[in-house]
Amino acid sequence: MSAIQQPLSGYEVAAEYVKRLGTMIENQLRVLVEKEADAILSRCNLSEKMPHFHNSVHKDGDNEVGTPLAELEDTSPAVLSESLKALFGLILGSESSMPEFEQIQVPRLRSEASIGVARSLGEAYELIYKAIMEPKNGYPDPRALARHPPNQIRTILGI
Repeated sequence: MSAIQQPLSGYEVAAEYVKRLGTMIENQLRVLVEKEADAILSRCNLSEKMPHFHNSVHKDGDNEVGTPLAELEDTSPAVLSESLKALFGLILGSESSMPEFEQIQVPRLRSEASIGVARSLGEAYELIYKAIMEPKNGYPDPRALARHPPNQIRTILGI
């Protein structure tokens, strides 16, 4: 789409088509970023846990009756520790965890995609961090489980 958009950009007669192509490119990029971030979280066994963290952090104190996350099998300290180790391994690893982006030939779009995935992972980690630190979730040693604060992860991710 970008290969079609670029040569048409200078022609007023094609301005509306160029604009639509731009919208299509943005939509494709957004979908690619969402899928790639979800794939990375899935590789760390975190994707399916995200609703637990989201509900825990965003409920208005209604979770008094619910089971603390630390007591759920999916989000127990041991399981969560392994998932976070895998996530940090992917974030800090030298291998590219985003091979699809290497195929994007337009440097600006490739950069936008990488930044989008980094932001998405940073937001996901911040949500997990908040849930771990929340006393109602019952994690016995939250600082040992989530050793890195979100701003440190954002720095590592370059955002």
